[in-house]
Amino acid sequence: MVNLNCKVEVSNKAYQEWISQKKGPVFNTECDPLKADKNKTCPIALIRKVIETKHPVSEYISSPEGGYYYTHLYPVFDQTGKVIKVVHYVEDVTEKKRIEEQMAITEKLAAIGQLAAGIAHEINNPLGGIILCLDNVIRSSMDEKTKNQHIELINQGLSRIQNIIKVLLDFSRTTELNLRVCEVKDLIENVLKLINYYLKEKSIKLKIELEQNLSPVYLDSNKIEQVLLNLILNAVDAMENSEEKVLTIKVYHKDSKMFIEVSDTGSGIPPHVAEKVFDPFFTTKPLGKGTGLGLFISKSIVEQHGGKIWFTTSEKGTTFVVEIPLEGRRIHER
Repeated sequence: MVNLNCKVEVSNKAYQEWISQKKGPVFNTECDPLKADKNKTCPIALIRKVIETKHPVSEYISSPEGGYYYTHLYPVFDQTGKVIKVVHYVEDVTEKKRIEEQMAITEKLAAIGQLAAGIAHEINNPLGGIILCLDNVIRSSMDEKTKNQHIELINQGLSRIQNIIKVLLDFSRTTELNLRVCEVKDLIENVLKLINYYLKEKSIKLKIELEQNLSPVYLDSNKIEQVLLNLILNAVDAMENSEEKVLTIKVYHKDSKMFIEVSDTGSGIPPHVAEKVFDPFFTTKPLGKGTGLGLFISKSIVEQHGGKIWFTTSEKGTTFVVEIPLEGRRIHER
């Protein structure tokens, strides 16, 4: 129990030990939370948020010693509804975080392996054009204008390859939750750069439905891209035997929340499978085709953003819905 001067009034033995060891995001000095930078992720700034919003706040916080903690602050009110104290709960999830990161790496590598042929094709196409243009420049006599046109085509091809490699490297990189201002449209485009050829190979018709005037939001772009890719790959697999193969990605805002929907036209998820889809290592794919970690990792990432993920299914297809709260995340246009 912490008062509004950040002074610990009552705590258990573990909390006292963490204070003495200077471990984790615990309160150990008096301060004024209303002077804290509310955009920072630290216990003092979180108290300010609780005071101002009168709602519980939960965040994952990393510490200088390399630990990773889940911290939750719950307001205590007086009879007039004013926040007078805060209950602070902290859990050391360092080991759990390490295991989840290893799982995420495994799932990323599996996804990249599944897309390898498409990525190679996306690189080989501009590479073939570059080789042809370069050969013409070296071996042929051409005027300055034609030569410049060839050089421009070479530059365009190199830029395309560089962009594909950048997206791939960004996707493969292991990172802590790194919130930054993002355009959801850009995240979708980045994922499609990796998967467009794969969709064409599978004869998938793609539909993108974006609400007009979507505001930029604070997200970890790398991790949300991983969620999108996992959901898209699952949707493609679900339509393997479908006559009509339509993948729909829909994004909209409602009630201070952002919703991302990924829908397929497959035959739906059977009840005995539906209850297990978010379990780690559960998969209906053949041996060697899936790790069973995609939806488990996606759920973990969405929850790190304070959101939820669920699905609806029928014999006409399945829709996975990612819900992320926009409070404190949306960046209003000037």
